Parts: sequence; structure tokens; C-alpha cells
Amino acid sequence: MNGPNFFQHEPANPSGACHFTAEGIVAPIRIALKSPISTLAYAMAARLEQDLAARVTVHLEDSGFGVSHRPELPAAVVSRLLSSLNPFRLEVEHPLPPDTEAASDMIVRLGWGGGAPLPSIRWFSPTPDFGRSLLQPLADLGFNTLFQGKMCYDFNIMVFGNHLHPFTRGILPWVLRQQGIEVAVFSEDMRDDHEVALILADPTATSADDLFDLELRCDDPSVALDWADRGLAGYRTASGRKFPKPMFLLDLGPLAIPRFHLARLALERALLERLTALGVDPHAHPLRIRAKKKKALEPYRARVVAHLPIAAWKAGRLRPYAKEHPERFDVIVRTDEPASCADFVAELRANGYRVIEEPIASVAQAQSGFAIAWGSAARSARHQMQIKHLSLALDKKIRAPFSLKHQQDADSGPNVHIHLPFALAASGRLDHLAGKGFDLRIHFFKSKDGWEELIAALRAMGFNQTEVREGFEPDLPSSGNNHLEFGGAPLRLVEYIQSLVQKEGIPDLILDKRWPDMDNDLWVFLREHPKMVEASSVATQGAIQGTNRWTTDDAAATLAASDLWVEPEDWNAVVPLRLVDGSTVTLGEWALPRRSDVPAACPWAPDPPADGYCLDAPTLATLEFLAGAVALREPALLEGYTATSKTSAVLYLAALLGQPVLRLNLNGMTDTQELIGKPWPAEGGGWRWQDGAAPIALREGYWLLLDEVNLAPPQILERLNSLLERQPTLMMSEHDGRRIAGTAAHPAFRVFATMNPAEFSGRNLLSPAWRDRFLAYRHCPVAGEREYWELLTYLIYGEQPAVRWRQAWVQAEASASPPFADLRALPQLRWRLRNWARFHASMTHLTGQDGARSAQLAVRRKEKPVFSRRGLGAALGYLQRCIQDNPAWTAAPEALFARLLERYYLSRMASAEDRDTVRQLAVATELGAVAMVAPETAMEVPG
Repeated sequence: MNGPNFFQHEPANPSGACHFTAEGIVAPIRIALKSPISTLAYAMAARLEQDLAARVTVHLEDSGFGVSHRPELPAAVVSRLLSSLNPFRLEVEHPLPPDTEAASDMIVRLGWGGGAPLPSIRWFSPTPDFGRSLLQPLADLGFNTLFQGKMCYDFNIMVFGNHLHPFTRGILPWVLRQQGIEVAVFSEDMRDDHEVALILADPTATSADDLFDLELRCDDPSVALDWADRGLAGYRTASGRKFPKPMFLLDLGPLAIPRFHLARLALERALLERLTALGVDPHAHPLRIRAKKKKALEPYRARVVAHLPIAAWKAGRLRPYAKEHPERFDVIVRTDEPASCADFVAELRANGYRVIEEPIASVAQAQSGFAIAWGSAARSARHQMQIKHLSLALDKKIRAPFSLKHQQDADSGPNVHIHLPFALAASGRLDHLAGKGFDLRIHFFKSKDGWEELIAALRAMGFNQTEVREGFEPDLPSSGNNHLEFGGAPLRLVEYIQSLVQKEGIPDLILDKRWPDMDNDLWVFLREHPKMVEASSVATQGAIQGTNRWTTDDAAATLAASDLWVEPEDWNAVVPLRLVDGSTVTLGEWALPRRSDVPAACPWAPDPPADGYCLDAPTLATLEFLAGAVALREPALLEGYTATSKTSAVLYLAALLGQPVLRLNLNGMTDTQELIGKPWPAEGGGWRWQDGAAPIALREGYWLLLDEVNLAPPQILERLNSLLERQPTLMMSEHDGRRIAGTAAHPAFRVFATMNPAEFSGRNLLSPAWRDRFLAYRHCPVAGEREYWELLTYLIYGEQPAVRWRQAWVQAEASASPPFADLRALPQLRWRLRNWARFHASMTHLTGQDGARSAQLAVRRKEKPVFSRRGLGAALGYLQRCIQDNPAWTAAPEALFARLLERYYLSRMASAEDRDTVRQLAVATELGAVAMVAPETAMEVPG
């Protein structure tokens, strides 16, 4: 290491003394800088002289790593010195003794101390020549630099082990900075704690076809060789050794990096043109694009992979994998009477389905009865509805008591299996299968005496489960009539059961379709048999003790006033709801284009909810309202109680559109720095300006979502007035006074705001002028009984509700993996969910959340308990945790729901009178009669 052994300027104070007064330093600070690297020492000395006006002496020696200074030196001076020595992070050691190094006020040591080994530097780069030239100065210092492979990342990264010497941590980014390279420095566990990994991005390489190889995984060697010779969009191509996946797939690899977006589009276009030239139908076999989500600090291999199963496609072995294509699965029709289903088979083939006919020769082969087993085809609402529609004429040919059942059979694979044993059913050899696929429960209000023949006849029909209950007392007089409740059971089977009951002398059995088609329960409620009726009247309802204010009649009146709803008269007329169609999202009359210019790795683009999104009627109305605001460029304000899908609706629409969202939760401490921006410490010292959410969203075309706007101070909101105009602008008066408007403002920018009603604690009244700027304003209603029941059903069974929307019945696609599917193990769960929804809606009403004029619960409390959708989700999680920890709970559902009532409802009541009210309501809904007993009994864990 050549050069003089000192570096100094003439001191401003020739006496050489550094004097301190109350006002500060009156002479230059004297610094001794010791380092074995001359270029580093002289550069740092010049910086210190400039930043601190210090007198610096350089000593080319290795004396370790750290800083020492005189005790009287001000802390502000030490802090400024440490900042000037960036990227070295030195620790201040013991102060210099008064008699040590008399010529210096501070000693700075930049070295290893003689004992630290130099680590090996493993480096990656898309272009090895680029990296070698940059790392030559490190090699000159004695570092061993090893090229590990061609990799690509968005920016330069240095990763080091936890035990790397602190001087090495600083010298590496410092040397790279001299070459014009800034690196982000990270520490993590590595195989060798003294090892260093460098990932270098070549900013001069903008042509992806020069950087990355294109690997063609093709099962047709002739096509692979031809495409490799001709090239694709200028890429170097090579044949891959691995077999392609069973679809046309482009694995982007490093092309997922935003700066290669144009190169990615060129490659996609070239692949589509080649596949189209071969005759590949893009509607049946579309080119899928996959961008792998990378872990933190994980670079991309400099390789793009194209999966091309061309030989399988030519041979007809590659099934269509587009979701709505009819040939993506086979329709297997098994029958013993082909003539009866010939028209049905012909219509299936006319609609594009591939039909395979198989014979049924024995009763053993007809154990499914008349059924359609959907398999994975159940995920496509379009095909399910279409095949159901075609099967209507077929269903009319089936004789009672049989019917065409719809089964969700996961073992059926991708195909649809249709079983039609016409001849065997006509011969009477399948009578024991008439009830297969359905569960029957018979409730006798008093006793089953006299009903023995009916019970035997129903058991002989082969229901999956036949349960008899007696001594059942109705909580409401209106529920004590003879009636039959059902869901997905066909009318032919229901009417057959009705005819059996009528033969016993009960002419007035009421049929009540109470549940959706996915529910396979049938519940028969019967009073005493006519021949067992006695002259004396029998009390039908016992008095409930311990009520001070509420009675059973009060609970009945509350339930009678709860929401009742209309369901489709013809479920086959329900059409699938498709919000996304290719590059367009359609909500009612609004068709919005999806964003195609947003990078796949954009952190602000919300992902669709992992467990889906329940699209009930209020939510669809809110989504359509928001879509109109987006199309008309109107700021939108959503007001409503907690958990009324205000924020989630905005994020869900953004996820459908691929639209990034910047979300701010406002509060009383919010200031303009969060919204507009603020000064921020710069990496090399000093300050830099950091934009806030508003200018970033306005420039980049993000949505700005302001949550709880009426918690923020009014003067802060008024600062955003210009953003709420039809042509939004923003004056950066806090920074440089520039104006973001016109072409500088992205056309996709929108503003959304949410708030709770002003009656909530801590809310501010918004000025009329500010509210008026939100041209799109909607009050989101509190959920009712129907919405609670639909949400519970969706979270457990994945079934989307059928919604009356724009003069038609629509239904979104079911969720394949609902979050609380484990709860299906609880017996009679659908019945309990219906009662739970009614109970929860009644609690909402009694606490005044639905706008009721006078609340009947917690009337003396200023802060009333809240019952919302969010509480239902928490309660479901509690139930699932209970049965996972102790499966014995599935055998004691009444006690389990009693625990739920205690935890999520009774525990929120402050007075004994209110708790009695909740108990009465629970009994009236048949949800938790066990809750009326002593707490220690109700809370007992089974098993």
C-alpha cells in the first residue's frame, strides 16, 4: 500500500490546541485516522475535513476498528463524525485518557486488527463480465471473488453472515460505491457466518433476450428443434431435459421483474403466434403465464421456461384445461335402458360434451340410484347449471319415489358420472335406495306411539341416516303444526313422504322448502297420531323460570319480526355470476378494464381473499356502486356500522381489477406528513424528501383508500380537497411547490373513503362542503338474518348465496376450500346455522345496531355491545378450535353451542336482566336451551 504516511492541512489554529466554550468549538478538531488501505484513508479524511472542518492526520496502519475521543468532546460532534463515516458503523469505545495521544482529540480506526480472515465473496450477475470488472478492486485488496452463476434481481444486494467482521461489512459496499454501485445490505444465517454473497443487477443490460436463455420443454423433438433454430423473439433457445407440464405454460422467471415487461409481452406474443400457427385453440388450451413469488433476497435464475406439450395435444391426450370448456371432462352415462336417455345424451353432445355410455347390468352396479356425481366439475357453475338444465326432461321420466340426486363426489375425478337405472327401478328392485343420499329426521312433539308403521316404511327407503326424536316441544306455537322441511330433496320424494303421512290420517302435512339445494336434510314434524289423541288438552309449552322483564312471548314476537326472505321458485333458473371475463370486470351496467400495466411483484396490488368472498345482496350492491364510481371518476364515500363490508368491498374490487391500493387508517394524530410527505434522513447524510401516500397514488395510478375519515382532524381532510375534483391535482407546497396535474396525474387514480356514523365515540362531524365533494356516497346497511345465514353457510360449506340482482337470480361460484370446513362434523349443523343467524340478527336488533328506535339490551350503557359479521367469524374459529382439540365435542353440539353463547353473547351483558333476555332469545331460536342450566354444567367438556 503505497503513499505517504500522513495527510494533513494547515490548522486553522496554529497553536494546535482545541478549545471548547459554552458556545461550542473555537478551534478545529484534531482527528487521527488509522487504516491499512490508503485510498480509503485519504477519501475518508477528505470527507471528515469537509463535514466537520476538522484537521485530519492519516496513519497507514491496521489498529483495529472503532472510535475513541476525549471526554469533553460534545456528543453532537461525535454523532456527526459517525454519520460522515457511512457505510462504516463504528462503535464508540472508551474515551481517550487525558495523557494519551495529546496531538489528537479523536482517533478513528478503520481496519481488521490483524486477526480477521478475509472472506470469500460469492457473486451472481446476469452478465459475468459486468461483475468481474466491478469486483477487481476487491480482488486487489485480497478478497477471493467467486462467480456462482447467472442470476437476476431487481437491485444490488449484499448478504453476509452474522459473524462477519464489522470492517468487512463496511469496506465492501464502500468499494462498490466507488464503482458507481449502491447495494442494499442484509444480514442472515448462512452456511458460513464469515461468507458474503453479492447479487449484482446490470443496469446497462435492458435487452432480456441477451440476458436470459429460453428453455423449451417440449415433448415433440421436431418442433423443439425447429423453434430453437428459428428462435423466439430473439431469445437464445435450448431444449430442456424435463418433460413439460400438461398445459401450455410460460414460466416467466426473471421476466417477472418490472423493467422487462416489454420483453415479456414480446415473448408471449411470439409463443401465441407459433401455437396458433400449429392450430392450437386458445379457448381450449390457452397459454398460461406463471410468475413465481420469490422469497426475500432470493434471485431469479437467468432462465425462462416454456412448457409445450405439443405431441400430447396432437395425439388428443391433452385435455382442454380452460375452466369453461365443455371437453375438459367426460360425461359418463350409466343406464340399463338407453332408449329412455337417448335424447339427453344427444343434447349433451350437441352442447360440446364428450359422452361415454356404459351399461348397468345388476343391482350392485346401481347402488347410487338416480344420481349425478359431479366430482371436480362442481367447481364450474356454468357446466353444472347447463347439465342440470338438460336433465330436467330426464327427471320427469323417473317414477316416484325416486329422483335425480346431485352429489358432490370428490372421488369421481374430473368427470361427471350420471347413473340412470330406469329398468331396475321399475321392477321394484331398488326400493331400498329411494332415500339414498338424504338424511331423514322425524320429530314427534309428544310420542311416537301409533306411528310405528310409518317409521318402518321410511326406514325401508334407505336414507343415509334416519333419526327419530320424541318429546320435542316447540318454542313457538306456530312451529307446532305438522310439516316437512327440506332443502335439496326433489319434490317427487317429498310428495311421496307426504302421501305416506296422509295414509296415517294427517291430511294437512305442510311442505316447506327451507334450505338451499345443497342441503340434503328432510325433517318431518308430527303431532300425536290421530288414534292416540286424548280428550284433554295437553300443555304445549312450559313456563320458563327466572325472567324478570322478558318472557317467551316477547322472544317469539322478536323472532316473528325478524327478516324473512324469498328464494328462487326454480333453482334451475339461477344463472352463474361471472364478474371477471378475460380482461374485463363487469358489475351490472359497468364494465371496467383490468390493469395490465401493473408489475406482478407490486406490493400494493391486493390479492383476492385466501378463503374467498361471500357475495350476498348488500355486498353486490356495494360493489356495483363502487364500479360506477370508478367508471365515472367520482370520489366515493362509504358510511356504515362496523363490519358492513366497506373497506373489504373496495379491496375486493381492486383485487378483481389488479389495481394497487394505498390504504391509510386515519386517527386523531394524523397529520399531513402521512398524506403529502416529509423530509427523511438520507443514506449518505443530510436529508431527502419522501413522498406520502397522496402524491404516490396520484402519479402511479393507485387507489387512495382513507379509512375512518371522520376520526382525522377536519383541517387535515381539507388539505385533500383538490384530489376530490373530477380532474385531481395536488400542490406540493410542503416540499418544492410543484403541481401534480394533467399528464403527471395517472388516469387510474381514484379516492375512496370509509367512516362509521358520527354517533360513534370520537368521531368528528365532516363539513358539508367536504362531504359534498364525494359525488358517490352510499350508506352500507347492517346485515340481517339472511346475510348472517349466507355468511355462515359460505364459511363452512363454501356455498355462495343465490341473489336477486338486476331482475334475475344469480349465484357466484362456490369456494373449493372454505376456512371452517371442519365444522361439518357437527350433527344437524345447517339447522343450527339457520337458528344462529336468526338469533344473531335479533341481538343486532335488540342493541339498536340496525337503526331500531329503542334498544332493549344494555339500555343504561353508553357503549353498547356490538354484534356483526366479524363476531360470527370469531365464533366459528372458536367452534373449530374446540372440535379440533377435542373431537368428542361433535357428540355434544348442544353443550358446545352453550359454551359459544356464554363466551360471545352472555359475557357481554352487564346485568342479570340482560343475560336473562339473551337466554330467552336463545331458547326461542332453539339454539341453546342448555344455556338455561347452571354454568358449570353448560361448560363441561365431554369425554
